[in-house]
Amino acid sequence: MPGLPNQTADTVGELFALQESQPPWLLLLEFQTEPDPEMFGRLLGELGKFWREHRPDSLRGSRYQLVAAVVNLTGTPESLPASRLFTFPLRNLGLGLAAEERHLATESAGGTLDAIARGETARSILAFIPLMTGGGEPGIIQRWLDIASAEPEHRKRDGLGHLALAMAELKPWFGEWQKALKEWNMRESTVIQGWIDRGIDRGKIETLRDNLRTTLTVRFGTVSPEILRRIDESTDFVHLDRAFKQALVVARPEDLPL
Repeated sequence: MPGLPNQTADTVGELFALQESQPPWLLLLEFQTEPDPEMFGRLLGELGKFWREHRPDSLRGSRYQLVAAVVNLTGTPESLPASRLFTFPLRNLGLGLAAEERHLATESAGGTLDAIARGETARSILAFIPLMTGGGEPGIIQRWLDIASAEPEHRKRDGLGHLALAMAELKPWFGEWQKALKEWNMRESTVIQGWIDRGIDRGKIETLRDNLRTTLTVRFGTVSPEILRRIDESTDFVHLDRAFKQALVVARPEDLPL
């Protein structure tokens, strides 16, 4: 939020116009695993709350301008659009929201890789390639490996591999990505596999539980006692790790695979 330090899973951005004078914008960004029929209402509710509770400065009457964007990890534009327009038949009354919506299933994996290779698109977008059209083709996976291997920072390189694998779980070609990344140079993957082979250290499981609880609290504010109990009782590292990755994108805590 404006005035607060950056946090993992931020969903609100404060934007300023560089070449003209106008009030700043609040951008509400939502990621969802699949199109949500409640997204239009959720966006209206959150935007209204931000508009009422946050102001760009202390001047009387100052308000943020509002805009929203939605990234659908699965689904198509015909699924369940977040944008709606209600027009009353009398006196030109109405209410609507036009959100920028992107459906990764309709994006071209090959075209996106070309743009990343040319430096036109950020390398971080590699994490979403498995979700795109053609994302399970052997040639696409090999190109992904080649481009991702060029990342000079090993932590970013490893992170790309983990995120891509998490995204691939949403697609039928998860097995192909799992096999391709198994032998890829990901330091954390080796460490995690070692924990699995030797038996997971309880302290590492508790750390993952804490991270999961924190992520849910940051995203949703209040988490039910039942969800917290299931987190506390889980002793499966792989299961908790999968739930942690899903916590970044699920629409509500109850959708977690716990």
